[in-house]
Amino acid sequence: MEQLRFMLIDDDPATHVYHSLMIEEAGYDLEEVQTFTSVDSAISALEQAIHKQETQWIPQYIILDLNMPIKDGWDFLEEFQKLPLKTRPQIYIVSNTEHPSDVEKAESNQMVVGFRHKFLEADFFTSLSN
Repeated sequence: MEQLRFMLIDDDPATHVYHSLMIEEAGYDLEEVQTFTSVDSAISALEQAIHKQETQWIPQYIILDLNMPIKDGWDFLEEFQKLPLKTRPQIYIVSNTEHPSDVEKAESNQMVVGFRHKFLEADFFTSLSN
């Protein structure tokens, strides 16, 4: 199985643990998983990787929590689109609630591949390599 790079952005550390376990169960290397508890820390890390031209550090998939304090998933997308990336990761928004307006907003955003209900299972991550 190919190795994929993941960025998990969620304000709940327990969610990082759970999704990391599911990624590992799907057969991926946890060394390829980066976790961030805030939008600012994730954007900062991406900016540093771009500045240092460390393209191997840019994730292929971003799992983005929608509801976070201070800055939310929508704020991340707004800042992310300004980054000078040559290739764009596939972004999946995850949320405990599937409010119709959030789903519609996610589906109309060209950077977002899908909207999923928390919590993602191993089969979701397995399906990414197919």
